[in-house]
Formats: sequence, C-alpha cells, structure tokens
Amino acid sequence: MRSITVILIAGLWSLNVSAQNEVDALRMSQTGVFGTSRYVAMGGAFGALGGDLSVVAANPAGLGVYRQSELSFTTVMFLESTKATHYGETDRGNKFNVNFGNIGIVLAKLQNNSHQTSWVATQLAFTYNKTINFNNRTRLVGFNPTSSLLDHYLLDVQGTFQSELEAYNPFGAGLAWQTYLLNPLDTVDSNSYMTVVNGGGLEQTKTIRRKGGVNELAVSVAANYANRLYIGASLGFPVVKYTETSTYREEDINDTIAYLNYFTLEDNFTTTGNGINFKIGIIYRAANWIRIGAAFHTPTFYALSDEFTSKMNASFDSIPEWSSSTDREYEAVSPNGSFDYKIISPMRLMGNIAFVIGKQGLLSADYEWVDYSTASLSSPSFSFSNSNREIANKYKGNGILKIGTEWRFLPFIFRGGYVLYGTPFKTSTQKGVRSSYSLGFGIREDIISIDIAYVFSETSGEYYLYSPDLVATTATSSTSHQLMATFAVRF
Repeated sequence: MRSITVILIAGLWSLNVSAQNEVDALRMSQTGVFGTSRYVAMGGAFGALGGDLSVVAANPAGLGVYRQSELSFTTVMFLESTKATHYGETDRGNKFNVNFGNIGIVLAKLQNNSHQTSWVATQLAFTYNKTINFNNRTRLVGFNPTSSLLDHYLLDVQGTFQSELEAYNPFGAGLAWQTYLLNPLDTVDSNSYMTVVNGGGLEQTKTIRRKGGVNELAVSVAANYANRLYIGASLGFPVVKYTETSTYREEDINDTIAYLNYFTLEDNFTTTGNGINFKIGIIYRAANWIRIGAAFHTPTFYALSDEFTSKMNASFDSIPEWSSSTDREYEAVSPNGSFDYKIISPMRLMGNIAFVIGKQGLLSADYEWVDYSTASLSSPSFSFSNSNREIANKYKGNGILKIGTEWRFLPFIFRGGYVLYGTPFKTSTQKGVRSSYSLGFGIREDIISIDIAYVFSETSGEYYLYSPDLVATTATSSTSHQLMATFAVRF
C-alpha cells in the first residue's frame, strides 16, 4: 500500500457531503400509505371519512368522527423484489422483513349536549405511525465495454497533486490510489494520472441493501361541531433511521486487461435524525350521503446526521509495475466520515371527498399535491447551492391519487383501494411513477375489531453506477407485497 499522506485540506471534508444531495432530499419527501389495515386496504383514501387512527397522517379532522375511545396496534410482513437491467443483463434482489404499521390511542369525550346543535365531542390522540419504508435490496450485473468506475475517479482527480490525493478524496479516488488502481502518468508528485483499466471491458456487479424507515410520533386534537363540521390538528415528530450497505465489483472475466483480476468497493452509510411538522384539516358533512374535506401539511424540518466508511480491495494476477512491493492483493480503508445537515421536505395540500351509500357502502377519493422541487438541504459548514439547484432543475410538482371503497355485511367488512403516485421528475413521464392495489377484510364487534389487508405495489426508476456521462442507465423496477393485521379495542 502506498504511504498515507495526512494533509487535512478543505477538499478532504468536502467529500463527507458527497452523499447528501438531491437524491436524499427526494428520499425524505416521498411518503407512502402506512398505518392500520383498514386505512391501507382503502388506499389511504380517508381524508373525508375519519374514524381511523391512521387518518392523522392525512387529515387529522377525521379524528372528530370518533365517539368512543380506541386503542389499536398493527403488524406488517413485507416482501419486495427489485429487478435491475444493466447493459442488457437482468438480475433480481429480494428483501423480507416484519415490522409494525402503527400503534395508537384516541381518547374521545362526548359533551353534555342532548340537542347536538353545538360542540358534540372532542378527541385527543397519540399515535406512532410509519410514513416511509426504506427496506430494499437491489442487485445488478452487466458487462461494460466502454468505461469503469476508475474513469470516474480519473476525471475527479486530474489536476490534484499526489501529495494531496488521499486527503482530497479518501472515500473514492484516494482508495484507488492506495491500491494501485490509480497511478501517476509520469513524474513524481505530478498532477496527471492513469488507471490500470484504461477504459472498459470488465463485468460490473453491485449489491445495495437498504433498511430502516421514518416513523412519526404525533399528538393530535380534533372536535365535532353538530355532527356536521369536523376540525383537527396534529403535531408530528418523525424519527429517521436509514442504513445502506453497497458492495461494488469490477472483474476482468475475459482476461484482457494487464495485471488486474478484480477490485471491490464496499460503502457503509447510516442516517439518523428527527424532525417536526404540523398538519391541519377540516371535514364537512354536506348531507348524509356526501362528505368533503381538505388538509394542509407544513414542510417537515429534518435535522440529520450521516456516518459513513468505505473499503477497497484490489487483486492483480501479476505484480503491478507501479508497485514497490511484491504483493498482488491490496486493501485500503477510509477514515470514519460524519456530517450533520438539515433537509426541508415539501409542504402538502389535500382535497378529499366521500360518498356514503346507505348503511352498507362508501366510496372515497383523496388528491394530494406535492411540489418536490421545493425541497432543500442546508448546513452551517457547507454550501448546498449546487444540490438545491439540482433539486429545482430535476424535480417538479405532481399529484397523488387515492381511491377506496368499503362494504359492510356486519360483522364482516370488505375493502379495496388504489393509489397512484405521479413522477417527481421533470425529464420523464414514467420514471418514478408508483402505484399500489389493496384488498382488505375485517370483523367488527361492539368492543373488538380485527382487520387484515394485502397490498401489491410496483414502481420503476433509473440508476447510475457513477457519472451519467460515462455509464449507461440501469433500469430498475420493483414489486412489493405487504400483509398486515390490526387489532383494535374500543372503550
């Protein structure tokens, strides 16, 4: 291994924020439909209905429908399969986990008003609800005839002197330098380099394992006026935990590159933090058969901390001419990186409508507008002007449509739902589009209810191993299956 030059220049820590960019802002801005089985089975189309604890995530005025107190808990089994196509080759990764969807309690207090012409009831709720699920496993493999990750590093370091190289990028090009994958072009301490690959011709493989999510603790209040007007507000405190482990490999499978067998890069990345937001909503029962609602969500203000490390290994079939040792295997480990920053996610506007069909059925729809281009990153120690410019240039506003239905043949209840998430990207009408289909079944008694839901979701997207100017797009598509059960007690 080349000797490590300890020079702490500004460029060293500029790499610590390389993972904080427009991708992170989008990750923290795209929520899903999570919560009780009843809520999820109807696609989350509860904005004008209420009567479910998960409604605090959409329109907290829905708590005003409660006339009894309730305690509920939801558990979820989750299976996702992601397909990735890279240079014509397709591979698949699967992820399975069991977690919770929500837990919460609502305390309802009826007012002493026999005529019910003023305030009928007030409600106070405490909920802990999942809002974003990060669990995913992606694997891609393909033969790249034209470029290598080392080409990306080469462009990055041109003009940087050798004595500064490891400090300039200790999580990427610095590791390639230490393992003899990146080498001087001519003189000692020059600022020109070459790579051992000098182009493509390697099989590229990458496995990405993501886990964690955002779970929101919310304190909510609501009130019912004359069984006609329902108002509510919620103060949310999201808790963030995200981990990502990626293993990247390039291998000379055709034995056409001098010296090199393969090299690997392992990145470990963790984000933790919390946030705060506020939601307010209203529902109006215009007639016994129709209800309309609206809600406003402030941006969520996140304070986040990242920790990350990288490790690179290189294997040569003969001793590289640039090496001063007789080894054929080299390893380099980065320092422990960390960075604190903030993300502001977009605000949200919602409109809701529901049609009640006698005592047996209902149809409901919610429409939610989110402008992803308004998200932003900030830090007192680093300027995110480039990343925020990328957010404004790449993303746009779009809608989320939720449709649900429920039919009662007491004590049995049947439900169905559909959700369509519009793409957040300006340059594509399909990339990033998500949709889900759900079914549910419940048994409701006076005190106890048990609900089960199944959700099938699918999405598509694009991924780049490194600079889009050097490598072709990897097309990805994911399908997920969720099976959940909710147990509730009224008192």
